[in-house]
Amino acid sequence: IYIGSLLTKYYSWESCFYFMTLYAFFILTLTFFLPETLKEKDPGSLHLIRILQVYFSHFRHMLFLFCSLILGVSGGVIYIFAAEAPYIALDQLNLSPDLFGLLNLIPFFGLFVGGFFSSYISTKLLPKTMILTGSLIYFFSSVMMLISFEVGYINANSLFLFPLAIFFSFPMLFSSSSLLGISLSPHKSYASSLINFLQIMIGVAIMEAVYFFPIQNATILPLYYSCVGVVLLILFGILSCLPEKNLP
Repeated sequence: IYIGSLLTKYYSWESCFYFMTLYAFFILTLTFFLPETLKEKDPGSLHLIRILQVYFSHFRHMLFLFCSLILGVSGGVIYIFAAEAPYIALDQLNLSPDLFGLLNLIPFFGLFVGGFFSSYISTKLLPKTMILTGSLIYFFSSVMMLISFEVGYINANSLFLFPLAIFFSFPMLFSSSSLLGISLSPHKSYASSLINFLQIMIGVAIMEAVYFFPIQNATILPLYYSCVGVVLLILFGILSCLPEKNLP
């Protein structure tokens, strides 16, 4: 986003698409140099009937499904911020595109630090405890941001520092829910692909909801976050009651 803001300021918004095209070719080139990790090939794993059977069994497993839901819902923080924050920063706070791009690094710094913190505490806490911890940080940070906006404290500090804490919680939710969900399945590749699919689909659903309820004032952003925080706590409450039974 920071690079895009600089391109927009010094060139034009169309230049962002040229940059993304070059970046895509760069990533594609790197794939030719990656080592092969598949040690034993299983041609039957690509048969459509087998894939559908395994996916169906995963969808019937409630604990796996709720792990996927928590992963997808928590990931909505990035989609919501990317969709709503520019309107607040540029239209209401009158920030320049390059300054917005620079300040936009603050929430993602929280994501960066949260990844290291999540890796550290993963050896000390159970996955469910990590999910609860991440959900509570997410919820209380969202509520504090909502209160701040409601009392009129709407500026660059409140717009970027509260999401710093919210983004900090995401790696805990991501790593613990995906670890717990995948550990339940003997088919790790199927489970991983299904979790990622559900995460993307939930992200698309969240973006559609944001589209149908467009931002009217700045308070709608922390309101979205607070609603997601409530949903995360409800999902965790249900998940904590489910038995940890492995998939067949």
